Amino acid sequence: MERINLALVGYGKWGRFLYKHFERDALFQVRAVVCRTPKSDISANLFEPDLAKVLRERPIDAVVVATPSETHFQIGCQVLAAGKHLWLEKPPALRSENMRLLAKIAAQKEVKVLVDFTFTFSAALAAMKDLRSQFGLG
Repeated sequence: MERINLALVGYGKWGRFLYKHFERDALFQVRAVVCRTPKSDISANLFEPDLAKVLRERPIDAVVVATPSETHFQIGCQVLAAGKHLWLEKPPALRSENMRLLAKIAAQKEVKVLVDFTFTFSAALAAMKDLRSQFGLG
């Protein structure tokens, strides 16, 4: 199976959580972490403060955005304009018309937008999914 090459934008509490998840998952390869300053717990060759440079120069399939909500729309537009798939933390935009515009750009560029919800990777949710499968629920 071919791995999905990711760039992660934002390395605060939630960005760190997502980074650890992606690093453990054989489906993903983190190729860049975009944040203001280098972090001691990530490889120096992953660090890059300039998202535009990452989008131009690194082999990226998708970009995961884990930044403050008010930045999601602007970053999302930049990612989609570059023709990359987009993973946004919620809310994807602060105004509904901005979300519609993100969807329109994604359709034009033939890429996907995924909106993540806080407990997507929680152990409790995984257990519920297992129970649903085991007992044929839902």
